[in-house]
Amino acid sequence: MKMKKIFLTVFIPAIAALTVGCRDRLADGFLNPPEEQRVGCYWYWIDKKITAEGVVADLHAMKKAGITRAFVGLTGGGNELKFMSSEWWNVLHVAFKTATELNIELGMFNCPGWSQSGGPWIKPNQSMRYLAKVERTVSGAKKFSEKLNFDKKDFEDVKVLAFPVDKAANENLFNSQDAVINIDGKRQKESQQKFFPQTIGKETVFALRFPSSKKAQSLVIHPDTGQQLYCDVELQALVNGQFETVKKFSIDRTDSPKINRGFDPWGPVAASFPEVQSTEYKIIFRNGNGKAIRGINLAHAPVVDRYVEKTMGKMFNSDAPPWNAFIWDYGVADTSLSIKPEDVRDISSFLAGDGTLTWDVPDGEWVILRLGMTPTGVTNSPAPVGGSGLECDKLSAKWVEYHYDSFMGEIFKKIPAEDRKTFKVNVLDSYEKGGQNITDGFIDIFRERYGYDPTPYLPAYYGYPVGSPELSSRFLWDMRRL
Repeated sequence: MKMKKIFLTVFIPAIAALTVGCRDRLADGFLNPPEEQRVGCYWYWIDKKITAEGVVADLHAMKKAGITRAFVGLTGGGNELKFMSSEWWNVLHVAFKTATELNIELGMFNCPGWSQSGGPWIKPNQSMRYLAKVERTVSGAKKFSEKLNFDKKDFEDVKVLAFPVDKAANENLFNSQDAVINIDGKRQKESQQKFFPQTIGKETVFALRFPSSKKAQSLVIHPDTGQQLYCDVELQALVNGQFETVKKFSIDRTDSPKINRGFDPWGPVAASFPEVQSTEYKIIFRNGNGKAIRGINLAHAPVVDRYVEKTMGKMFNSDAPPWNAFIWDYGVADTSLSIKPEDVRDISSFLAGDGTLTWDVPDGEWVILRLGMTPTGVTNSPAPVGGSGLECDKLSAKWVEYHYDSFMGEIFKKIPAEDRKTFKVNVLDSYEKGGQNITDGFIDIFRERYGYDPTPYLPAYYGYPVGSPELSSRFLWDMRRL
C-alpha cells in the first residue's frame, strides 16, 4: 500500500506537466505555424479590373497575414482584362514572380472558372459526347434509300444498325382504333384524340377501355420539352372486376434547364413491368406540379426500365443525391418480345458519305438506327469573357492531356521557370458537368475490358431491350462503370 501511494504522488504531476506542455506547443503552433505548414486560400480573380499592382498588393497582404499558399481561380466579373491577352499574361507573370519572391506557393485552377476542365480550345470532337440517334421504322421487303440526317452539325458516326420488331406488340394502345379514352372522366371524341400536350394537375387520370383484352408490359411518359415536371405515376389494370396496381414510379424533371444534370433533360421516363392483360387501364398522375406531358406510350413490347437515367441522359436533381439515387430496376426478364442479339444487323457499310442509307429491307417490320457521337454541349464555368468553351472528353486520356497542355502547358511556355518556382499545385475544384456515355474507340475499349462486343446491345441506349430488359440493363451497367 505504501508503494502505491508513492507511485501515485510522483506520476500524476508528471502527466499534468506533460499535458500543459503539449497544449502550449499546440497553441503556439496554431498561432505561429512553421513554414512547411501552409495556410492557404482561394484567390479568385473576379473583379472587373485586375491589375499587376493589385495582385502584388494582394500577395504582400497574404504574406503579412501568414497565408503562404493561394489558388488562382479565374471566375469572370468583367472583360477589362481580356483572357489570355498579352496584358493578361503579364499580370499572371507578375503574380507568379511575386509569389516566388515571397515564397508563397501558387496553385492554378485547371481551366477558367472552377468547374471543371474545358475552354475555347476544345473542339466538338474533343468534348464530352453522348450517343445520339436518327431513327426510322420501315416495312419490308423493299429497297430503302433515304438521307438519315442528324439535326446537329457535329455528329460522328459510330454504327448504323437494323433489327426486326413486332409491329403489333409495339403499337401504342393510346393509338388503337378501338380504344375509348377518358381524361378525368371526360371521354375524348375521335376528332380530339390528339390531346397532348396535357397539363398534369394534383390528380389527373387517363383511362383506356377496349372491347377485348390488350396486353401490356411497358409504359413510357414523355415530358413536354421545356416544361419542368414532377409527379407520381401509378398504372392500374382491371383484373377480376377491380383495378389493381401494376407499377408505381415518379417523374422528376424539375431541374430540366440545367444541362449539367444530364444531356437529355426532358428525356422520357420508361417503366417496365411483368406482362398484364386487361380490357381497362388507368394511368393516374398525382402530386403534379401543373406542367405538361407531350405523350404516353402503353405497349405490349418491353422497354429498358429508366433507360434515359441508365445512360446518364438525366441525372439526379440534387448536388447531394441519396445513396440509392442511381439504383434502378433491372427490368423484366421476359425474352419473348425482346430483340435477339443475333438479329441486330450492322449495316454501316450501306451508308454513303452524304448520310444516305441504301439498304434492301428484309420481310417484316424493322427499326433502323444511325448512331453517332455528338457533344453534350456542357461548358466550363463560371468563366471570364473569352474563357468559356466545351468541356473536354473525360473518357479520353488523349483529350484530357490536350486540354491540360492548352492551358496549363501555356503557363510553362510563357512564364520563365525562375519566376514560377513556387507554382506547385493544379486545382480541380468542383465537378458539375453531368455525364457522357461514348468516346473515341468505345466499342474496342469495351470489348477488351468486358470480353464481349457491345455493338448488338447499343439499341438499349434508347430503350430497346436486346436479349431481355434485364440483359440490356446489365449491359448499360457495364457501360456506366466503364
